[in-house]
Amino acid sequence: MGRLTIVLLFIVFWIFGLYGCNSQKDKDIDKPTQQLDKLFPLKRNGKYGFINRTGKFVIKPQFNAALMFSDSMAQIELDGKWGFIDTKGTIVIKPQYEFTEVGYFHEGLAIIIVDGLEGYIDKTGKIVIPFQYESIGEFSEGLSAVKLNGKYGFIDKSGKFVIEPKFESAGSFHEGLASVQINKKDGYINKNGDIVITPQFDATKDFYEGMAAVEVSKKWGYINTKGEMIIPPQFDDTWRFSEGLADVTINKKIGYINKSGQIVIQPLYDYADHFSEGLALVGIKRGQPISFLHYGYVDMTGKIVIETKFISAYNFSDGIALVQVDWRGIDEYIDKTGKFLTIQE
Repeated sequence: MGRLTIVLLFIVFWIFGLYGCNSQKDKDIDKPTQQLDKLFPLKRNGKYGFINRTGKFVIKPQFNAALMFSDSMAQIELDGKWGFIDTKGTIVIKPQYEFTEVGYFHEGLAIIIVDGLEGYIDKTGKIVIPFQYESIGEFSEGLSAVKLNGKYGFIDKSGKFVIEPKFESAGSFHEGLASVQINKKDGYINKNGDIVITPQFDATKDFYEGMAAVEVSKKWGYINTKGEMIIPPQFDDTWRFSEGLADVTINKKIGYINKSGQIVIQPLYDYADHFSEGLALVGIKRGQPISFLHYGYVDMTGKIVIETKFISAYNFSDGIALVQVDWRGIDEYIDKTGKFLTIQE
């Protein structure tokens, strides 16, 4: 599955107000990175605009749909087509793409799909890397993994191969390393294409905070950038470290460990995301005969600081988080105390 496919799944959840239900498998995929003066999408009177963290509309509601800013660009939809605005609300790339054809901007470029092949546009909408790849990832640390003729390699922003396509699969570069697969085993390469951690794992994930999750015989543990096993494989699944903690699955429940592998928050949750600004989004299934996830937030001691009462929620960013209280689909923002942000219409 290509990176754009996963990003598009995220978009589907966002539009239908279910983005808090992102699959645990997908949440380590790169998410939109907002600019320093952050703006947040919000729907009012049937249209989307953007507020700042005080609740003031900076870009008035005018779009049929809108997503988070990433790299100072946000996707918006008008008349069934998607384009991009800048942080002033100016349409800089006119709506022309189908919902499934466009990705977020990362490092100045965005993925576009045309006739099943993938390429990149720049912030003016100009095609800078032609639509010729079977699958591509967002740029990370100046390089992107691409699939050509059934093999993965890495290109730079000029479209030149800096690491030739020879791998069975490949991830993004994080902390100078990227996972690759050779003979159905995963290891890591550096930006020269040199293998620095021998392919030996059944599956791998990206490095964060000097640690990467790896799978051996259906159990997950963590290695460091030297390939040394720091936390032995023992978990049913694992995700990235963030703010010193990582979420792990034990017997179908999710908790958190520290970098020594010690459980610091007991596995009590049916959903858990990485820590952001000292809080983590967690979910518990409730309801009969059909159960649904209800979301809240825990601090780094495991204390529930905002009760699991939202039917949809997102990570904190710049001190606020987007939530939905019930199935009416009304978006609201809360602060870290759980207080609703007053919106200045």
